[in-house]
Amino acid sequence: IVKANIDVALIVLFKPRRDLRPAWVCVPLEIRAAEAITVLAGTITLTPGTVSCDLSEDGHAILVHCLHAPDPDAVRDDIKARYERRLKEIFE
Repeated sequence: IVKANIDVALIVLFKPRRDLRPAWVCVPLEIRAAEAITVLAGTITLTPGTVSCDLSEDGHAILVHCLHAPDPDAVRDDIKARYERRLKEIFE
């Protein structure tokens, strides 16, 4: 987390805005437990450069804003593989 925060600080301070690729990423969810979704949203927000912004009405997708995401599909896949998969093992 420390390295990631330093990376975000460097992006904000020194990267020209034209080089940034902010993106909105919709992450479809397999987890259904409210507690698991809450933990996932918090984890995403604690990850530097990302903020969980909205949950679909049916709870089947979360909207994430990324400061720099040249490949939004890779961000979605990373969130699912890194965080959601583990939460699914714990909560379901």
